[in-house]
Amino acid sequence: MKKTSALILTSALLAAGTFLAAPAGAASAALPDKYDTYVPDGDTYAKRTNPDHLKNHNQAKARLTTGGAPFTFQTSANCFHRGQGCTSLSFVNKKSIEGIRIFQSKSKCPIKITGGTEWGHAGSGDNSESRKSHWNGYKLDIDPTTCVSNYIKSNYTLSGTVDGNPRYISGGGNWYVKESNHWDITYF
Repeated sequence: MKKTSALILTSALLAAGTFLAAPAGAASAALPDKYDTYVPDGDTYAKRTNPDHLKNHNQAKARLTTGGAPFTFQTSANCFHRGQGCTSLSFVNKKSIEGIRIFQSKSKCPIKITGGTEWGHAGSGDNSESRKSHWNGYKLDIDPTTCVSNYIKSNYTLSGTVDGNPRYISGGGNWYVKESNHWDITYF
């Protein structure tokens, strides 16, 4: 492949958001998860950093469960990488963790997180940096227990729908959307 063709192809892949892994020959120690986002940095690729994100699942889980808060996860053991198709909190926003902690504290409900930042929640367009998506750390899914559902319906304001599903808005402006088998929460 000619050098210009390779450059055009790489530019197109980056623009489309599909170039997720580092190029061949990059140091593998610097690239722990092929589903993390890497951006061009001269001749190499650097991991996108955001001070508002918790960088890995264990860091987010530790912050979430501080003080013995009753949180569980719908996942199998040691399955916390974003691309494995299981519940992950890698790169979740700190506001999302604090938001679900506040919700649990006020509702007194045990919370089971069924969706986090893992791949597969929506089409690739929802993963652009401007979207308030799961991948970008703004959204969590939780089990719709009777306790959780009753608290949301009794304490938040019903305000229209999202894709035909009822949307409740908290006093802080966060969205709680009741989808078929979970509450889809967006923390702003």
